[in-house]
Amino acid sequence: MRIDRLDRAGLAALEAAVRGGEPVRLGRGAVPGAGMLGRGGPALDELVPLCHAVDDPALARWLPAPARPAPDRPGGALAVSVVIPTHRRRPIGLAALEAQDIETELLVLANGAYTEGVRVPWAGHGATRNVGARLARHPYVLFTVDDALPLGASFVRTLVEALLGGGHDAVYARQVPWPTSDPVTRARLRAWTPPPDPDGRPVTTPGATLDNVAALYRRSVLLADPFDNVDIAEDWRWGRRHDVAYVPAAVVAHAHPRRFGELYTRTRAIHAVRIAAGEPAAVPGLGALVTALPGVVGADAPGALGELLGQFVAGRRR
Repeated sequence: MRIDRLDRAGLAALEAAVRGGEPVRLGRGAVPGAGMLGRGGPALDELVPLCHAVDDPALARWLPAPARPAPDRPGGALAVSVVIPTHRRRPIGLAALEAQDIETELLVLANGAYTEGVRVPWAGHGATRNVGARLARHPYVLFTVDDALPLGASFVRTLVEALLGGGHDAVYARQVPWPTSDPVTRARLRAWTPPPDPDGRPVTTPGATLDNVAALYRRSVLLADPFDNVDIAEDWRWGRRHDVAYVPAAVVAHAHPRRFGELYTRTRAIHAVRIAAGEPAAVPGLGALVTALPGVVGADAPGALGELLGQFVAGRRR
C-alpha cells in the first residue's frame, strides 16, 4: 500500500495496513500535506517506523532496520527465546517474530481463551514470566506482550547487539503509538521511550524504566535473579537492581485506549508495588486528590480520573 496523505483517513489506512501485515510505502507528497501533523497529531518519527519504504530520503533514518544476516558471535549462535503471555488472543506479533533475521523460539504462555501455546496458569506478571524464562532454551530471552508488533526484520538482532555490545543485563525497545492513538497516549509513550537523537547522541530515560512490552534479557542473569513474585511492575523492580539500557533503534507498535476502568485498575496496582518498594505516594491523601481534580478536564477526563483515583487508592492502602 502507498500512503500519500497523512490526514485522518490516511492515518487510519496506515494503521489498518500495519495491523494486517501489509507493507506500506510513504509517498513524498504525504509530508507537505500532513493534515494532522503539527496540530497535536503523530510525529513523522512515530509514523515512518511503521512503513517499509519512503519516497523522501530524509525520512529513511526512521525506517526499521531491514534483514541483515551477520556472522554468529564467537562461541555460539545468536538465538533468542521469545516469551509472550496471553489470555486474550493470538499475539499480533507472531508473524513478525517468525520473520526475524535471527533464530527465534516462540513460547506463547496461554492461560485463557487462546489455546495454541504452552498452557501456563496465570500467577501474576512476575511468577508467570519466570516460568517462561525456565522453559526457554536459548541464552537470550525476549519478553513481549500479545498486543505489541515488532517493526522490521532486524528488531531482535538490534536488541541482542545492544545487549552484548554494552555488557548489559537487559535492554528494552522503543514503543511508538498506533497512528490513531490519542494525544495523551502519544505524549506518554514519547516521554517513556523517546525517539533516537537526530545527532546520534546517547538517548537516556529517567530512572529504571525497563519495560516488558519488549525487553531482552540474559537468561543466565534472569535465572539467577528471577522477577519478584508481584502482580505487576515486575520489570520495574528487576530493573532497579540491574544494568539496563534503552535501545531506541528497536521499535514496537504498542498502545492502549485510555479507558477509565482499565487505567484505574492498572494505575492502582502499579503504584501499590512502587509504594511497597519505598517510593512516596503520588496522591498521598484526600487533600492532594481534591487539589488535583480540577486538572481532570477535556476529552481525556475519564482516563485522567482513572489514573488519579488509582494513585489515591494505592496511597491509602500503604
